[in-house]
Amino acid sequence: MLGLNSFQKPLLALFLLCLFPLGVMAQSLVKGTVKDEAGDPIIGASVQVEGTRTGGITDLSGNFSVEAANNATLVVSYVGYSTERVRVQGRSNIIVTLREDAQTLNDVVVIGSPKILTGAEE
Repeated sequence: MLGLNSFQKPLLALFLLCLFPLGVMAQSLVKGTVKDEAGDPIIGASVQVEGTRTGGITDLSGNFSVEAANNATLVVSYVGYSTERVRVQGRSNIIVTLREDAQTLNDVVVIGSPKILTGAEE
């Protein structure tokens, strides 16, 4: 056959077994679009790979792209909408629809400070 002695055969088998997890953990580019219930794109939605620091935000068309493993879960969130978790499951293009969350909208607080005018600025 290959002329492998009894010491080289187990080493070859161990080497091949070490390569197997590399294929399972391979990252691929996942693209997608985030929309609201009316089908309009959501600009600036956060898209993060769950359990990592990898992620991004959607562009003006609601599109995003992130590096993620085939078995990863994407966490998509935006102020005023319910957070969605979507499994990649080997897909390269994902469409996420976020639903409005009225409770979250009631919890938003806007803080500002008044501008103080002096006689010279009027």
